[in-house]
Amino acid sequence: MSAFKDLFDLKGRTAVVTGGCGILGRRFSEGLAEFGAKVAIIEGLTTAFNGQQRRAGFEDAIKAAGLNLVSVQSGQWEIDKANNVAAAMLNEHPDLQALLCGNDSM
Repeated sequence: MSAFKDLFDLKGRTAVVTGGCGILGRRFSEGLAEFGAKVAIIEGLTTAFNGQQRRAGFEDAIKAAGLNLVSVQSGQWEIDKANNVAAAMLNEHPDLQALLCGNDSM
């Protein structure tokens, strides 16, 4: 397996990607797509422009890479809220391979 594939092999693991909109989100999505990853987004405030742009970047990259987006929920830029959302997502989708978070603090 190549070093790139080793990096994105998520068997038995779930990746957490923070602040990955635009080019960074696209690169993460390309790597995850090689494994047919199921992904979810924890976004910030749904009414905040920067949160909307980060979600849009994630969604564009997910669509372009052909990933399976299984859930989008708000963490409202709060660590505790985002942790609860992540736990619920992982409970509902135990085979989830990546959480894309719209902010480093979430």
